[in-house]
Amino acid sequence: MSMSIHLDAETEALLERLLRQSGGSESVVLCEAVHRLTKERFRSGEGDSVYEQIADLVGAVNLNIPPAREHGRLCREAVRR
Repeated sequence: MSMSIHLDAETEALLERLLRQSGGSESVVLCEAVHRLTKERFRSGEGDSVYEQIADLVGAVNLNIPPAREHGRLCREAVRR
């Protein structure tokens, strides 16, 4: 994906410093920065809603409860015994 961004002078200077130190292209350095920031934020939960923090758990539990109609039938059978 091609993208155009505007940087303030301080951020531009930081990017240029990273480029000199790493020897990588702007794309490589910016991609690495995005990946690192994303991992850091997901690890800390910062900036995520409660749902986003537990999204990997939603639907992961199977309580093995049958549908209501089936559950009612099973309860009635259990009472008859």
